[in-house]
Amino acid sequence: MMNRHTTFGLRRPAAFLALLLLALAVGACAGDRNEAVRTRVSADLDRAANEIRATVSGLRPSEAVESFRLVGPDDVRHMPRRRIRSEHVAGTQSNPTVGVQARGGSASGIDPGLSLSFDLLDWTWGRSETRTQRSVTAVFAVPEAYRARPEAWHVEAVITDPTGASRKRRAPVPDT
Repeated sequence: MMNRHTTFGLRRPAAFLALLLLALAVGACAGDRNEAVRTRVSADLDRAANEIRATVSGLRPSEAVESFRLVGPDDVRHMPRRRIRSEHVAGTQSNPTVGVQARGGSASGIDPGLSLSFDLLDWTWGRSETRTQRSVTAVFAVPEAYRARPEAWHVEAVITDPTGASRKRRAPVPDT
């Protein structure tokens, strides 16, 4: 018959193995780590230049900004002075990382530690990934009516995809 100490000795490696298998299963089901960048509309007031800049960022290569409008409280729509398209490349690199830590306090002493972190399922260290990020900015003149009720104004962008489907995105124009 096994005594209590022997039984506990067998449970600890089995529990560790089960935890390791669970972590591997969760990591395998996590999916692609390159999440799609969400399309976002923002607006900024540039008082010095007397302009409102509206930007659509996170555009996919197949998407286009069909129109921009500055919309007032009376639903009057203003056209932009100009549009600016920009692209830049964002890069990531997967490498193992090393961390240094210290735990404890004055009464218990300090316990130094060293950790090594790496992706369990991605052994292609040093591989870099790049992604082109696109944005379109529209520049509007600040209308005289804006000063009376700035909180009632917003920008509106119509974004289309290759199928022709379009969607409107709105963003408030801050008064700062």
